[in-house]
Amino acid sequence: MNLGDCSSGNSDFSVRGRVLRDVSSNGAEHSARVPDVRVKLNSSFAASRVSEIFSSFHGEKKELLEGIGFGGLMRIPPQDRFNRKFALWLLCNLDCSTLCLKSPGIGKLKIHDSDIHLILGLPKSCKQVLYPGITSQKDVQQVNNIVTMRDGQKLSLEYLEKLIVQPYPNKMTERERQAFQVACVLYADAFFLSPHGTPAKINIEIFRSLLQPERIREYNWSGYVLQCLKEAARRIQAALKKPIKAVILGGCLLALQIFYLDNLELGPFKSRCVRVPRVVDFTSEKLKMMITADCVHIGGKATDQFGCCKLRSASEVIYARGKAKKGNGILCIEGINAEGLQWVALVALWTIRSKFDGPDRSLQYPVKQ
Repeated sequence: MNLGDCSSGNSDFSVRGRVLRDVSSNGAEHSARVPDVRVKLNSSFAASRVSEIFSSFHGEKKELLEGIGFGGLMRIPPQDRFNRKFALWLLCNLDCSTLCLKSPGIGKLKIHDSDIHLILGLPKSCKQVLYPGITSQKDVQQVNNIVTMRDGQKLSLEYLEKLIVQPYPNKMTERERQAFQVACVLYADAFFLSPHGTPAKINIEIFRSLLQPERIREYNWSGYVLQCLKEAARRIQAALKKPIKAVILGGCLLALQIFYLDNLELGPFKSRCVRVPRVVDFTSEKLKMMITADCVHIGGKATDQFGCCKLRSASEVIYARGKAKKGNGILCIEGINAEGLQWVALVALWTIRSKFDGPDRSLQYPVKQ
């Protein structure tokens, strides 16, 4: 069994000669080599857990999740295995000052809020989720009331899971609707959007953004996910400069992997970038094939050295590097050929509609024939 690919729990592997890029105060880059030690990878990231529960929602539950802009989480494919070695490599090569991924193959690849929005379908609105934020005891009490906690009860992930999976045979009351929405956000955050420790725990620092459930969609949750990835990378890079035996992988690791792989020229393994949120195209088997294609191969076997492939043409992707520009009152998108104009227009329509109707209102993209 390859423990480095487990989707939950711990895994061990040797980090040998890996290079971390560090940026000094004057902006110059220098390399810091990771000690040649055996490192245990800990993480509470569990995409499979969120996928299994959220993909089962239908009817009123589906409507409620779409209503707060989190409908894309219902479309995460089953993730039975997760490559932690690859996740560690990406976190090590994310420049925290510029939010650029760096590798010999791609040079620099900047990730934006809008890219997370396209991958997960989360809201990308004006209000910032304050993270790390200051949460008062009053905020805690108010959130406890929203999720219908009784006096003396302790809010836990087990309680939240029970709340969101339980059947509602009759039409939900307004209080039940709000409790369900807030519970979904907290549960998804702990296991998928921003896991930041092990075991998984509820992040009380986002409570202030949940005090008015009807306004959850007004926050920039895409930006929040990106900020948490930045913090996770910063912690990993700092930890690996010291003699250590274990590290904790945090952040939405699946979103980071999808962004990197979806931008690579992987030949027959590359995705066609025609469906959003992009997560719908990335099964665990497809991720495995794409990651293997980006590895150094020795004697016909893939190694744990990543970063071999080049960037695919900007005309083939729908991310921010597609460089949409306005000129003379006409929207011009560099590198887009006539064949791609239809789905580019649909991406723009989906982005606009998501600000008002939610990111997942059954707007499907045609697959290019």
